[in-house]
Amino acid sequence: QAWKQAAFSQYPRGPKMGYSMRSEKWRYTEWVVRKTGQIAERELYDHSEGPVASVNLAAQPEHAKTVRDLSAMLAKGQGWQKMQQAGRRIVRQ
Repeated sequence: QAWKQAAFSQYPRGPKMGYSMRSEKWRYTEWVVRKTGQIAERELYDHSEGPVASVNLAAQPEHAKTVRDLSAMLAKGQGWQKMQQAGRRIVRQ
């Protein structure tokens, strides 16, 4: 199951909620506007080069497939948060 392939977390930031997953190589976050469910920002960091990654790779074209794959994996792992999302739906772009 997808949720067993990574650690999942969430973190509030003002009007947004950050939903993250950390696999062996990647940390991927989607910042979702709470009122609308729209994904406002994405972050992708490569941890294979060390534990502290500081360059957001999400907007780089060469990482588009990785972002799509991790976004889908994050969505599949959202069972852990369904109770908190009651009635809300995250809109994927």
